[in-house]
Amino acid sequence: MSSRRTALSGGSFQRRGGRFTPGARVGKGRATSRIVGHSDIAPDRKSDPGELFDWPRLARAGIGIWPQPAPGLAGGRGRGIGVVERAAALADLAAIGYCVGPANEATVVAAFQRRFRPERWDGRLDAETAQRLYEVRAAYDRERRA
Repeated sequence: MSSRRTALSGGSFQRRGGRFTPGARVGKGRATSRIVGHSDIAPDRKSDPGELFDWPRLARAGIGIWPQPAPGLAGGRGRGIGVVERAAALADLAAIGYCVGPANEATVVAAFQRRFRPERWDGRLDAETAQRLYEVRAAYDRERRA
């Protein structure tokens, strides 16, 4: 995700006839894969659309991005990671557009988890979150090259 992201604002995405229809306008020339929620932009102030939002369905409709989690991903839930893995995970988080630093790391990780790992969003950078960050960054990189 580049620095030019499009947030859902001025309306919402609604279901009409089994399809998502934008209630908000997406900026002209903006890639629909760069759609983000309020919590992605301002995780210290916003928690919407939250962990219950159906990001996978929206991505299937061609809006946003949702790479399929690797099989067995939950096996890393709660397991610690080493210094090198932690640095790589934080670099992945920054590369996909999250503004992360020592003071807001847990808040930003929780925002990422709410969107891409909604089963557990405790703000801990565990092995499952690190793997999911790697998957999401790879998906964003593919979108950028497309």
